[in-house]
Amino acid sequence: MPKTYLRYSAGPAIGLVFSSGISFDKNNELAICGSLESINIWNIRRGELVSVLKDGNESKSEITEISVSSDGINVAAGYKDGSIKIFDMKEKNCKMTFNGHRNAISCLRFNSSGSLLISGSRDTDIVVWDIVGECGLYRLKGHRDMVTEVFLLEKSNRLISSSKDSLVKLWDLDTQHCIATIVGHRNEVWAFDVSPDERRLVTGTSDDSLRFWSLDESEFPKIPFGQNATGTYADEEKDANQTQNDGEKVYAKFIGVVKRQSKERVERIRFHKGGKIFAVQTNDTKLEVFNVHEASQIKFKAKRQKQRKNKKNQKKTKESDEMEEEAEEHSDEKKESKVKASLEFSFQQTITSSFKIKSFSFSSLNHGIIMGLANNKVEVFSLKKQNGSEEKS
Repeated sequence: MPKTYLRYSAGPAIGLVFSSGISFDKNNELAICGSLESINIWNIRRGELVSVLKDGNESKSEITEISVSSDGINVAAGYKDGSIKIFDMKEKNCKMTFNGHRNAISCLRFNSSGSLLISGSRDTDIVVWDIVGECGLYRLKGHRDMVTEVFLLEKSNRLISSSKDSLVKLWDLDTQHCIATIVGHRNEVWAFDVSPDERRLVTGTSDDSLRFWSLDESEFPKIPFGQNATGTYADEEKDANQTQNDGEKVYAKFIGVVKRQSKERVERIRFHKGGKIFAVQTNDTKLEVFNVHEASQIKFKAKRQKQRKNKKNQKKTKESDEMEEEAEEHSDEKKESKVKASLEFSFQQTITSSFKIKSFSFSSLNHGIIMGLANNKVEVFSLKKQNGSEEKS
């Protein structure tokens, strides 16, 4: 009997999909993924590789972070060797290369117009790059460990940075100096983000608390005319304004803490473009989504809390009530900052992916979320109003 052999034919195969850094394109049709030395662009609906962005010199260094400009034209890629390359989405080529860091790039952020790029690195430096002029503008030194996040406040021309040295710094780009330091975190600050209206700052560390700070100057105490100095804000359990020395200008006011569900450390925080929700990525399979309440909702919640307090105090005598009211007036002034965050922000839902999350990004057109996972997989979710989440692909 003659021997028979099984015949094998090549089937469809997909190589590397994602390694680090992920984002939607401007129209939310494509997934832009860092994939070792190149950037892969995938059609989300069809699951097909559309194009690959590579430098002509074929850099052997691995991509550590990517950022896409708001107009969708430029994609910035930071590499392990400290270099940064700017790719053109239309021409599909590398437009320019920046070499200003001595170690791996840890964070990248474009400004709203896409004309500036801010980079943070493991070498503890922060550099502001001019995309139009193709050059570096400022180098900011002050952190003692890896820079974990950066953000440009365009209304005031200031920059916020965080680091593993547990500090959050506020920089004035006109003078290129640090004008304030938040030292209230007891361990490494792994992530932060600023609301789209630039009024709120939220920071995340390795504990289960999200800390909130007001950047709205209308909420700060009045400083006598002519008094201005750098600020150092200490223990977050106290009002930041009370921990300054006399005569110092206030740049950030602590407004409270909101507890997270996960016990793992925070990896990334991002506000949605609409400003009504933000998401917190942890060092596991969880992505926690939080609501940002409007002024009318905050007022209603505060009124309801007050009514509950009054009901509890109805059984007490008038004399004790009077004494408590006087004490509450003083304590409310001190605790006002703590209460405010719990009224303004609340937990909405947890999205659980099939594997550990390495990066995520919001859709700018809807409440869609794209995640890059540690098992070479990309998942897309759409948020529902209150409960659950629906996986698209």
